[in-house]
Amino acid sequence: MKKIIKLFMNVKKEQDWLSKQSGWKLVNTNGIRYIFEECTCNYNYEYIFFGKSKKELYDIRKQITDNEVEFVCNSSSWALFRKDVSKGEIHVYTDNFIHYKVLIKKYKSYIALGICYLCLGSAQSAVALNVEGYFGLSSALFYLGSSVFFITSSYIKQFSTEYDDGSYANRMKREQ
Repeated sequence: MKKIIKLFMNVKKEQDWLSKQSGWKLVNTNGIRYIFEECTCNYNYEYIFFGKSKKELYDIRKQITDNEVEFVCNSSSWALFRKDVSKGEIHVYTDNFIHYKVLIKKYKSYIALGICYLCLGSAQSAVALNVEGYFGLSSALFYLGSSVFFITSSYIKQFSTEYDDGSYANRMKREQ
């Protein structure tokens, strides 16, 4: 068993790094600390963004049609899957377009939540000007929350563009 502490800012680079760990299979990770067990197989890894709902993770796992794909673990809003290299490429979603659509849907919902929190923070600031109390603190917390939603949405958007071959955005427009 080996433990490695490493921080990645790019999901694709992390997936590539995990795939290069020949003779070791990932047992668990929290996104910074990686725990490996020695094995004879080499694996490809794929992260899936799923939000924090256990039902959503269950639905994703149920949609997997490839019996060779194994669920490794989930951390925060990401689920990690692996597949033995000798058994072919890993594709948790059968079609990258479906994966792209899921990510864009999440991106739009995080943007909407960020806007809502920004509006609530503005309203709290307006109240704080007229009334003494904790409204100033709550407005700061709403602004902080909106920042978190906007930052998360930018990561989701960046991750979704890695799955777009240039035609997915146009294909989604035609479907709407």
